[in-house]
Amino acid sequence: MSPRLFLPLSLALGCAQGEPSDAKGDDTGPGAEVELGPRGDCNPVDPGQCLFPFPSSFFLAEDSATATGLRVNFGPGSLPGNVDGVPIDPAGWNRLDGFPILGRAVALLPGATTAGAATWADPSPSVDLGSKTLIIDAETGALVPHYAELERFTDDEARRALLLHPIEPMGYGRRYIVAMRDLVDASGAPVAAPSGFAALRDGATLDEPDLLRQQDHFEQNIFPVLEGLGLARADLQLAWDFTTVSASSSLGPLVSMRERALDDLGGGAPAYTLRRVYEGDCADPGQIWRQVEGTMTVPLFLTTWDAGNDSRLVWGDDGLPAQNGDATVPFTVQVPCTLRDTPRTSPALQFGHGLFGDRSHAQSGAVAELVAQTGQVVIAVDWTGMKFDDVSPVTLALAQDATLFGALTDRLHQGQLEALLAGELVTQGLAADPAFIIDGVPLIDDEALQFYGVSQGGILGGAAVALSPRIQRATFSVPGAPFTMLLNRASPFQPFFTMLDAKYDDPADITALIASLQMLWDPGETGGWAPMMTGTPLHEALETAHPVPTERHVLLQLAKGDRSVTSLGGHVFARSAGAALVAPGVRSVWGLPEQQPPFVGSAVQEFDFGWEEPADGEEPVAGEVGPHDEPFHSHQGIAQLAHFLTTGEVISVCDGPCDPD
Repeated sequence: MSPRLFLPLSLALGCAQGEPSDAKGDDTGPGAEVELGPRGDCNPVDPGQCLFPFPSSFFLAEDSATATGLRVNFGPGSLPGNVDGVPIDPAGWNRLDGFPILGRAVALLPGATTAGAATWADPSPSVDLGSKTLIIDAETGALVPHYAELERFTDDEARRALLLHPIEPMGYGRRYIVAMRDLVDASGAPVAAPSGFAALRDGATLDEPDLLRQQDHFEQNIFPVLEGLGLARADLQLAWDFTTVSASSSLGPLVSMRERALDDLGGGAPAYTLRRVYEGDCADPGQIWRQVEGTMTVPLFLTTWDAGNDSRLVWGDDGLPAQNGDATVPFTVQVPCTLRDTPRTSPALQFGHGLFGDRSHAQSGAVAELVAQTGQVVIAVDWTGMKFDDVSPVTLALAQDATLFGALTDRLHQGQLEALLAGELVTQGLAADPAFIIDGVPLIDDEALQFYGVSQGGILGGAAVALSPRIQRATFSVPGAPFTMLLNRASPFQPFFTMLDAKYDDPADITALIASLQMLWDPGETGGWAPMMTGTPLHEALETAHPVPTERHVLLQLAKGDRSVTSLGGHVFARSAGAALVAPGVRSVWGLPEQQPPFVGSAVQEFDFGWEEPADGEEPVAGEVGPHDEPFHSHQGIAQLAHFLTTGEVISVCDGPCDPD
């Protein structure tokens, strides 16, 4: 639990929560009567980049129909267009009523360094009022733990953005203030404040309409909060505020799809067909005996199930996704030889595959070794939205028109629904199928379900676990959250950065684009669902009719120095899940208490295979994944996963820290 600071209630109540005020003003001060024209597309607080600082209340408009009372209001020119002059249509973003709970805060302060600021290795300064960078709950004064870094894919100091990464989820539908001060350049000299903010801070004469609008908002809702905390206005290099998205706005569309599908099932399973059955000879008892290929019929909420940038959610008149017929979804089920030899009933294990892969990843030797020990049937489906078929459309979106990226996140809604229904299929349908009954013994428990996500399957898997009405125990190999925190440290994403570099002249535009994409990504990945994995259950947060388990435990396995999914994202995942670091750890991790095994609860096991974390500012090397695959294939790691899945107990699998020594 990170330290918390609280404002007096009177101050909290005196600082209204909301969007930039529309009160009129002139150069005599806030509140004077002048005529203001239509709001512009760009935030005037920092003229250096249209979207910066981000996220910002400047891009929120009042809307009494939403949970926050606000709605995102990007204009036609707010999001960065590419070198071909192709603008981004903001309609998909403008459905939301706020910004991500784990999204990065971004600012452009040319020449700024992170000297003296909170770092990934030591974020503790960020929860002290003396910190150079602060993210503050505007109502309570609580400080959000985070670390600061410079964008990695450029060394242009004039256009290299400063990023603040929250390392614990913020609350849904809450207002936060970001403040920066005492930041210096490489020579140790203070960096200049953006001109728009400097004018607001210093009470300069204002004649730009959007700055006049911001003046009242800053004077009423930002500066008083900071001054109440003892932050001198004159010392600020930059400050702004934003409101996070409500759970109903971000996650509600997918939850509505879930509710409709489960209602239609009525406690049963999706219709399915078993198409092919393969059997091995089990000469090696650690292998798979029976592999079954089949298809299930699920509701389709997309214009088309086939991968492509025309595959988008269909929206109904109620503002929620509408069903558009059905889709036929392939699945694979595997039965280990150990169950043929000694039949018993166990929870099925649902497998989530790696980056742009498919369900065939479940056929790896590592998965076979795991289920040979646990005696579990494995089910896997392709993850619609980020499966192999989706690679070309995603590439085309980045290369031609970033508006098309919305197809990926729309399709992830469908993919998460398919993962949910695969769980219902295996428990409510296949559990009673003769193909999975041996000598009268059902191999599949018809109530309980477990999950194992690897890499991308871990990034997306937190959402799958939060949505499931059955999963109580889940395991993840090299996971992380949120996606946009992972990207600038991920070697597999370097080819995509190369494409973006060719399509955008300004590195700050690329940073702005990536930061904004988290708003769309949230419903499909762990970052948007973090508080619901092991904390507040989905049915309490969104009052769903189909409840989820009120107690879940998860086990994460991370590789220090991972170049594909940074272990820093795994630490965010672990903090979000309330996990303890298995002691003795290979290093101490802020916000993760160590606990001596054996114990029952959520845990994170770090492995040190001899790689160090990349240095600050170091750009990932394309193709260099480092120790990313090691935990998945480690016999020790598999033994730990098997024990946890079988008993719920976290054990030590190393003689001391899990390192090469």
